[in-house]
Amino acid sequence: MATLLRPHEAAGIPEAAWDDVQGDILGGLPAAVQAFLFLELSDVRAFKAALRRSLAKRATSARTARLWSMRPGYADGSNSVGLNIGFTALGCAKLAGDAVPPDPAFRAGAYERARAVGDPEPALNWLPQVYGSPVDAVVVIAGGTLKAVDAEWRMLQNVLTGSARVCYREVAERRPAAQCERDHFGHATGSGAGSSEGGRSLVFLEAPDDAAPFPWMRHGTYAVVRRIEQLVPEYEERSKAIPFRDVDGELWRASGLAWRAIPFGPEVSDLERSEGKTTADRGRMFVSYQTSLADFERLQRRCVSPNSYAINSGSAYVFVPSISALAGRLAH
Repeated sequence: MATLLRPHEAAGIPEAAWDDVQGDILGGLPAAVQAFLFLELSDVRAFKAALRRSLAKRATSARTARLWSMRPGYADGSNSVGLNIGFTALGCAKLAGDAVPPDPAFRAGAYERARAVGDPEPALNWLPQVYGSPVDAVVVIAGGTLKAVDAEWRMLQNVLTGSARVCYREVAERRPAAQCERDHFGHATGSGAGSSEGGRSLVFLEAPDDAAPFPWMRHGTYAVVRRIEQLVPEYEERSKAIPFRDVDGELWRASGLAWRAIPFGPEVSDLERSEGKTTADRGRMFVSYQTSLADFERLQRRCVSPNSYAINSGSAYVFVPSISALAGRLAH
């Protein structure tokens, strides 16, 4: 279950902002099943209409996500389903014109910044649906059951007909039984939350020392979405000789940034384990939230290992706007 944040734990974010900030940023959306949709906006005018008509209204607020997390049985499979959406620099340019969030890394994009964070060559390792596509937006649908997530996905397909196409879709799901809080490496998943390094807020506020560069950015934040493939049999073979510490996990838990992680793919088969070779696609979807992508990039560089069995196979730098911006500036 996502970590529950009270207002005073979210770096001074005003209580009223919890109705405007998207839900995964502060307290986290349901973490049993999540679908990640990478979109291209094929008809901007039609997409703006979809935002006004339906999509902005279906975006889950931080307050709603927090209330869900207080329900009995929430962690065991609630039917609650949430939706959040963020836009890459390409998407922001289509929707907001010249008012594109100014973070240099954001404007460059995840592909151009791959080497800066120590990732191997994206042209070789990224999924072609992400590497070769003009990704404009990333939607996260999250719920307690696969049935609930699929129902929201069907609704979204109807809403987006004629305005956007899905470049790539990944469905991630909590692992069964005793492994439900761990990824395929055995490392803890779930979420962590806090203020950005240096005590900055997780979202842009209206205070003079934390003003959004553009008014529509108020109550929004930058996010990094990463699809990490895990070579589990190979990792386990090396671990027999050299025990691994979850150094990456330790760094992220101590970072103060807000992050979420959920595994995808099947369990390791007996054949894979006996041969020590990965044949199925599995790993974790990872998301971090911060008001400066420099915070993420600095931390990610510290996580790079020359003997890594975790490979970034697709990534996006997105801006996750407020719900009011979805219904207002970005929809008109």
